[in-house]
Amino acid sequence: MREDDKCEYYNNTKEKNKPSIKARKAMEEIRLLNPFHTEELMELCQADKLCSYEISTMLAKEAKVIVLRLLLHVPSEHPGYIPCKGRKELGDCIIIIDEGHNMPARIRDLMTERISTATLIAALERGKEI
Repeated sequence: MREDDKCEYYNNTKEKNKPSIKARKAMEEIRLLNPFHTEELMELCQADKLCSYEISTMLAKEAKVIVLRLLLHVPSEHPGYIPCKGRKELGDCIIIIDEGHNMPARIRDLMTERISTATLIAALERGKEI
């Protein structure tokens, strides 16, 4: 949807690949909450019809601490997967992983090629919308 310029939330967030005025205003509000939880960011973005993913990646560029769930977001061979889209070098980060004992099972799950009936049904429904 984003590539086809059909995502209202993304279009409200970015203008010519830069933060929109509305996005910059929301980011200032979110900075005042510092530190903030993802849920707070999502609520504020939802109210303004902004893309919470894009807002969080823009804010992450200036963050000193980013708390991630497991190692899901930091595969070593793809440092651009850090929430600031590669604008921080992995070597410049200190990564603290809570629940690290769950990592092997989580990584195995991510590497498993299987698809559920529920996922197929959801994909079909999504395809009908587009």
